[in-house]
Amino acid sequence: MNLLTRFMSILGQRGDRIGSLLQTSLTIMSGKINVISPILLLFIVKLAEYGIYLALLYHSFVSKDYDLVFNLAVALFFMLPGRMLFETFVQAYIAKRTHDALCQQPSTLIQVLGSLLLRSFKLIAIGLISALVRKISEHQGNGIMGFLAALIAFAIKEVWDLVSNFGIAAIVIDDQSGKSFKQKLLELKSHISEILVGVIGIDLMAGVVMSIFGGGAFFAVFGGGALGYFYGDRFPSSMLAQFGEASVNTFPFFLILIISFTFCALVSAVGQATKSVYFTIFYSALNHAEDISSEHQTVVKNMLTNTHNELALN
Repeated sequence: MNLLTRFMSILGQRGDRIGSLLQTSLTIMSGKINVISPILLLFIVKLAEYGIYLALLYHSFVSKDYDLVFNLAVALFFMLPGRMLFETFVQAYIAKRTHDALCQQPSTLIQVLGSLLLRSFKLIAIGLISALVRKISEHQGNGIMGFLAALIAFAIKEVWDLVSNFGIAAIVIDDQSGKSFKQKLLELKSHISEILVGVIGIDLMAGVVMSIFGGGAFFAVFGGGALGYFYGDRFPSSMLAQFGEASVNTFPFFLILIISFTFCALVSAVGQATKSVYFTIFYSALNHAEDISSEHQTVVKNMLTNTHNELALN
């Protein structure tokens, strides 16, 4: 927790406030609900997607089993919507547990899963839309029009990120949908500044760390490739690949990528879980303030008022 706050303080006064805000969310999350299991599930699913990418690379350039490459490509095509659906239900589980912890409403695992099952249709809809938005946000174009399209896609992704996270909380806590959910979104407008500063902070933290470890892909190509070329005989021969007349052992390349992807998947899982808790706290404070236990009343109130007042000073 202290490391998180110190890192954000490097960004100045606003970064210090973001760190404090995130620390509050993480404290509630770690102290009152078991977040290890959902984070582990998010981590495994993300790592599985990375695993398919690695398998594609291996069978494309090393084993050259193109029938398997085709099957893996098909699996990857369905992986995105499948992963988004799974992540939506995990986020819903975290949201329900967080709200119950805030309001001191004990619930069993069976009760929580039963509640999610009753709301499965709405959660599936959010998951499928999330997959579509994610696909749109990955759009690449050329020239000015491509740049503008990328900006629009980015804006759509960020807006949907806010709506979907808030929507998941509304669904699992109050079973909101349709006009009633639209009304909840309108009530959210006056608190956009507090919500965005936390979301940006979470995304910033995750983005910085993932960029650091994501750089492993660059190092894997050049550093791992060089090691495999000059010292290929010191690594397993089953990892040898032929590039023209050059024989390169791909073991260092894949080892670096595995380490890089593992850390990226872990950071992504923690960031996603934190965001789910963060949105749930806001939803509960806006719509169930009287139900929040006295233990958390002051903390939650500060998230809604103090942060808003500090941002207004800027």
